[in-house]
Amino acid sequence: MATWNCGGLTKVKKDMIMDLKYDIVCLTETHAWRDQDPSVLYSVLPSSNDKYSGTAFIISKRLSKYVITSGSIGSRIVYCRIRGIRTNIFVIGVYIPQKSRKNPDQNDIYNQLDSLLLNIKQGDCIILMGDFNSRLARDIDNHVGR
Repeated sequence: MATWNCGGLTKVKKDMIMDLKYDIVCLTETHAWRDQDPSVLYSVLPSSNDKYSGTAFIISKRLSKYVITSGSIGSRIVYCRIRGIRTNIFVIGVYIPQKSRKNPDQNDIYNQLDSLLLNIKQGDCIILMGDFNSRLARDIDNHVGR
């Protein structure tokens, strides 16, 4: 698994990622670039007021046969549920806007993410990956380390 803020997805960048042979790669800031490759799960197209967003998963052929469901919430959250041996795996890719952004702002995306997390089937293993554009305070018990 890997994640990359690609600063605008292109065919050259996509082909480079495919050559790395990861099972799943979360891409953020894909912008509006699309192709018809079934191994790529794209979010909704970015709106004109958020044109630099866009998220996607590139999923290997080996893993693609285990994808149960996939979807997105707007252009900043993409997800898929993968059938596992002992438990299913729910993978979420997210691109949180920079703190200075007003539309959408970070809280909008965090609220959408929170809503998604609350609706994941109990017992699924959750993997959250992406570009969070955030800074956390240090030494908050049960949240971050040193």
